[in-house]
Amino acid sequence: MRPFTISSLSRHSGAFAPPGTAQSQWFVWGCLAGSLLSHFCWAEFAWSQGPAPVRVVSVHEREVSSGQAFVGTVTPARKAVIGSAVSGRIVEFAHNEGDYVEEGEVLAQVLTGTIAIELAHAEAELRHRQEELAESEKSFPVEKQQADARLAAAKASRDNANSNYERQQALAAKRSTSQEAIDSARAKAEETEAMFLEAQAARRLVFEGPREQKIRQLEAKMASQQEQVNLIKDRMKKYTIRAYFTGYVTAEFTEVGHWIRDGESVVEMAELDSVDIRVNVNEDAITDLEVGEEVRVEVNATKARSFLGKIQAIVPQADVKSRSFPVLIRVRNPRRASRLEGGPVTHELKSGMLARAILPVGRQKSSLLVSKDAVVLGGRIPMVYAIVPTPDKPGEGTVRPVPVELGVADGGDIQVTPVSPESGLRANDLVVVEGNERLRPGQPVKFSTTPRDAVAR
Repeated sequence: MRPFTISSLSRHSGAFAPPGTAQSQWFVWGCLAGSLLSHFCWAEFAWSQGPAPVRVVSVHEREVSSGQAFVGTVTPARKAVIGSAVSGRIVEFAHNEGDYVEEGEVLAQVLTGTIAIELAHAEAELRHRQEELAESEKSFPVEKQQADARLAAAKASRDNANSNYERQQALAAKRSTSQEAIDSARAKAEETEAMFLEAQAARRLVFEGPREQKIRQLEAKMASQQEQVNLIKDRMKKYTIRAYFTGYVTAEFTEVGHWIRDGESVVEMAELDSVDIRVNVNEDAITDLEVGEEVRVEVNATKARSFLGKIQAIVPQADVKSRSFPVLIRVRNPRRASRLEGGPVTHELKSGMLARAILPVGRQKSSLLVSKDAVVLGGRIPMVYAIVPTPDKPGEGTVRPVPVELGVADGGDIQVTPVSPESGLRANDLVVVEGNERLRPGQPVKFSTTPRDAVAR
């Protein structure tokens, strides 16, 4: 955005009066006075509420490695080409190039007519198997009861026939019965014995025969059909192509109506919630770096301009020509709201941006360091708010902005160099780390040290 100046205001005021006239000059100065008046009125209102509560830490001075800038490129933390696992006609293409897509959202839909019919047939066959098994399981207890009843009836008939045959034999000894009656009783006893053995065998067949195996077979057939249904459902899921992670669509390779083949690309996606800054570090400096070490990254194409990241990886394979090693710096990518009402939220860092990583690979030198929370970013130059104590009011004072240049990060601290030597920032000065977002120069504050700073002392 072009800076707002008096000359630019004069140009805009031309619609009301010709440039250079007294009217236009009065208009310009009137607008400027109104702007200044509104600023001081806001400050007066804020200060009338009493000193703003803030937390502070002291400025430290110690030996740290001087920073050296290495040029790198912003790359996505993850990047993938998502393809189709099936062949078919694309009937829906939900997201276009540049869209922000959440994990699991639908990217494209392939026509499912044929496989839907296959699924319906498999589910119908599964229901048939389930009913067949249920019928066999329900009838089995009844068959057992019938077998027990037949065996009991055969046993009773056999016992009765044997008793009658024994009575006939006793009567024959007394010569009180005929031979015909004896023969008839013997035949009946033999017949009922055979019927008893048959009922016993039938019961054994029901209880110990293949009926249990038949039920197990039906259960196996039902389980097999269930897996067939699961297989078709799994195939059907592949007809809906979804995002495997949250990110942006960076390229599209298909459209509605296209016949896509198995394995053909659908979209390319990149994850930008976190990004990697890839820089090449020469071999004589690579030994000064450690994985997990915090470093500062500058990206001039963004509003924030400065970011803190951690060394994610040091690739142990150098480029033979340049004798430099790739170093990956992982940076959390902040999101910012759109200037347009209802516009999409976008990420600050974009893939392919030019970046500079300030790595601690130089000589040791005495430097001023402040907590990284003390640095206020977002303006044209970073700054910290230093405390000017009020002599007669302990714990109270005013704030003054100190523009600084940032250096290397050292744990939770960062190296700062005042832009102007007259700023007077020295070791043991107090700087604001909490509540510094809305401070104004000269604003009264009531300060207290953080527990960490108190322990450090």
